[in-house]
Amino acid sequence: MASDNQPITGKGQQVIYKVPFSYILISSDVILRFICLWMYKSQNINDWLFWLSQIIFIPLLEFFIFMFTNSQAVERIKKSKLLNEKFTLEVEGNAQSVIFCLTAFAIGIFTSWTLFADFTIGMQIFLITGTIVVYGFYIWVLSSISFGRVKNENSTRKEEHKNQNYPEIFSVDGNDEKLVELEISLTQFSNKVDTYTLESALLGALSFSGFLAILSLDNSVVNNIQILLSQFSAIFNSLIDLNFNILPLPILNQQTIISLLAIELIICSFFFLLVIVSRIRFHDTLCEAELYIKTSRELNNKEEEYDIIYHQSPSESIKERLAFLSAEITKKLNIGTKRKKELESIINYLKSANKS
Repeated sequence: MASDNQPITGKGQQVIYKVPFSYILISSDVILRFICLWMYKSQNINDWLFWLSQIIFIPLLEFFIFMFTNSQAVERIKKSKLLNEKFTLEVEGNAQSVIFCLTAFAIGIFTSWTLFADFTIGMQIFLITGTIVVYGFYIWVLSSISFGRVKNENSTRKEEHKNQNYPEIFSVDGNDEKLVELEISLTQFSNKVDTYTLESALLGALSFSGFLAILSLDNSVVNNIQILLSQFSAIFNSLIDLNFNILPLPILNQQTIISLLAIELIICSFFFLLVIVSRIRFHDTLCEAELYIKTSRELNNKEEEYDIIYHQSPSESIKERLAFLSAEITKKLNIGTKRKKELESIINYLKSANKS
């Protein structure tokens, strides 16, 4: 008899643990690349060693860091009395992790662009395009294997799945239970997204209204923003070139503070707009999930009728019809369950974006 804290697993079944996102891999990658850049700018390493480090040595070191952190996460789960389970880990990201990954990607692309400044325009476009594709894929891989610290069993979200060769099969009564579960989940998801969208629309409109109010009060804010952005660009370029002797410092006064506030308001408006745009993806997935669930409901009603008829007067044709309806309901419920998991990831992103 299985214990209460140990799920029953069958042939082909695996358990996927949702673990939090870890900033270690991407942070260490950015730090290592800047260390190599500093050594290259200070002429401590030559060209070929610098590029070998960027292309081969740093990714290899990141692989060893991943092996260490992954083994730690697996060992912590095994210590929670789940030794007999076949399980895999999956990163559960949020809005902060997405912003962090995009920031690291933007820093890497801008740094590469400064290194390619001596090439011709055509070669710069070719190298930057290749860098965007390769480094973007590299950041995506790192983010998908950035397993966070698993403190105990309750800190992970456990989901039981079956391989495609062994789809989950529901009984006549099991169909009803699964349908009710999915319908309640979709209703809750829809209500949550409506709430998050309304909050984002109000806060986004408030942020943009504040930006417009600052512009109406001081027409020179736009020019101050341009000056401030050029100062920050000069600071970043000095940091990239590791030229700290002529590091420019932004002039902080009342006008620059107002300009910083205007920049913050327009950035907040942009992020709240992203939450609203995310609703489009949610709506499409929700409509698809509702289609499968409503179709399953109609087929389930037919199955109930045929089941009653079969128990009253059994026949081979009715039995075949019941088997066909059961298979169709199982197929559509499994697809609806997959869409539900996609909706959960969108909900987590909207929730974390609203909190931030």
